[in-house]
Amino acid sequence: MPRLPDRGADSQARAGFRASRAPYPDHPFSLRLAPQTAAMIRKLSDLPSARLGTLAVAVLAAVALSACQKKEAGPAPAAAASAPQVVAKVNGEEITSQQLDYAVHQRRGAMRGDPDANNRAALEELIDRELEAQQARKLKLDEQPQLQQTLEAFRRELLAREFLKNVVEKMPKPTDAEVQKYYDEHKAMFADRQSYNLKRYEITVEADKRNAVAEKAGSFKSGAELDAWLKSQGLKFETAPLVVASEQLQGPVGDRLKALKPGQALAQPGGVGAAAFLLESLQPAPKTLQDARPQIETVLGAELRRTTLSSAAKDLRKDAKVEYRGTYANPPAAAGSAASGGMSVPPAAASAASMATPGSAASR
Repeated sequence: MPRLPDRGADSQARAGFRASRAPYPDHPFSLRLAPQTAAMIRKLSDLPSARLGTLAVAVLAAVALSACQKKEAGPAPAAAASAPQVVAKVNGEEITSQQLDYAVHQRRGAMRGDPDANNRAALEELIDRELEAQQARKLKLDEQPQLQQTLEAFRRELLAREFLKNVVEKMPKPTDAEVQKYYDEHKAMFADRQSYNLKRYEITVEADKRNAVAEKAGSFKSGAELDAWLKSQGLKFETAPLVVASEQLQGPVGDRLKALKPGQALAQPGGVGAAAFLLESLQPAPKTLQDARPQIETVLGAELRRTTLSSAAKDLRKDAKVEYRGTYANPPAAAGSAASGGMSVPPAAASAASMATPGSAASR
């Protein structure tokens, strides 16, 4: 039936990682993880004292970033005017306002009531995580190979994401000519856009009669006729209004709905019986170029990101020396292009498969 926009809540990973689009795009830890990295981190639940709630992940991310900074250490920058404030010290280890802000952000879905109390609760949980982390170091749990491997994988993800972010930030915005061209080439979405006022029927009927009922329901020329027939057959049904725009009607079913004239219905078996859509009216709903510009710029920007990142990955492959070893010593001829050809916008996971680094498994 009509394919409508997804209005559901952002999906969440069960191990404490959010798999939604980065809701906090400027924060260094707002990223998707490559499946291998996420899987390794989930495996940490098998380690002693491992607790990977959302805030624990924030601590893990902080450790990974710290390791990254140590390896990439350079001249110390001058202290910024807006340097993070120290909000607590735990056995001499600092917890900053930046860490607290991120922790509060990660807890936002579960927070209710007084913001100050919520901030305090987040800080207390950060303190607990820091104490646990310190105890883990005393027990030398941080020396376990599996944990070191996970931190290194996380560090690589952070660096890869920053590279991709840098590439995207340098992209030009779509030009006026490109926006105008897209607008002119998609009249059904904009200049000739229409609004379909539908009446949705959910008809309850036995399984062996569903096809016949759906066929009959689609033959009427008005809603009154359909209602009268359903009542005459003693069929239970519910109705609800549905308004969709022409660009939302996609696929074969969408094409069939677009072909309806007011008063006609489209029906098919489904659910506990049959579903029908009656077109009550059709109204022009054009979008001007000005109104459509944000939507067009988003579409063009996404396409430009795909091509730009794919090109960046190919360039990295072209300039890199990648040596396959062991069972991977004889890769297919198209391995490089296949790995980088379908890359999408960050997360870094899409590029990690395309960009081998000297320390990666592929180069060992």
